[in-house]
Amino acid sequence: TISNELNEELIKNNTHLQQKFDIIVASSALGFVDNYNHIVKLLKSLLIPNGILIHWDWEKENENDEHGLMRENVINGLNLAGFTDINITKPFKFGGKDSVMMVI
Repeated sequence: TISNELNEELIKNNTHLQQKFDIIVASSALGFVDNYNHIVKLLKSLLIPNGILIHWDWEKENENDEHGLMRENVINGLNLAGFTDINITKPFKFGGKDSVMMVI
């Protein structure tokens, strides 16, 4: 478990992050980072060739929503990071009396 924000210096100075990973899982985390595209690129650099990134976050319906990610931004960020086999689904949703939030 890494409890700091991921950045180049952390990768450089943490021996655990200098190894390559088969799979990285990020649960409800990437929708809250300041620069999604940059963080996804750093995660890609931590994977072995053909490694897998699995992440799920709240889906934003529009840019004005406070938290989450828009589907188009996820696709764009993953493409820019060099991922080629991209599969985006909506595995579940949370709802209450007044609203429903999709998870992508």
